[in-house]
Amino acid sequence: RRFGDVASFYHQEGYRRKPKSRDVVFVLRRTDAEAERYLSGIVGAVRCTPTAWRDDLYLLQSLCIARARRREGLGTALVAAAAADLGGAGCYCHVAAELRPLYEAAGFRQAAAPAADAPKDVRLMWEEHTALVKKQRKRSLPRELVLMTLRVGDST
Repeated sequence: RRFGDVASFYHQEGYRRKPKSRDVVFVLRRTDAEAERYLSGIVGAVRCTPTAWRDDLYLLQSLCIARARRREGLGTALVAAAAADLGGAGCYCHVAAELRPLYEAAGFRQAAAPAADAPKDVRLMWEEHTALVKKQRKRSLPRELVLMTLRVGDST
């Protein structure tokens, strides 16, 4: 797979992350004639990274919509399309609390702390989330993070 266009798009939009070879990357492209001159017409991208502990579970990350196209519902549409294209695979993501409605509109639900006897994948997701929250606090970043899931454990 080649992700040069997506990496360039992320860079142009101020994202530091780059697609990795294991990622499944979904893009939203313009279809008009001018698209040829603008990074192959990319207006949005999202990465889905398979987890190490379960073949049918993906970490959805690096959702980016071009600044000029935000607030049009494109992020929700891209997340929903990506999740649908992954078939019955589960997805989860760590998102800023203010973006929760975007992911809820795509079918994700906010996860609660798991019980001690919860499935291993649910506990591992929560441990990962807890580590991210601690890291964010250590850096004194003000954003609250929430764990959102789709087709994982008790979520739908």
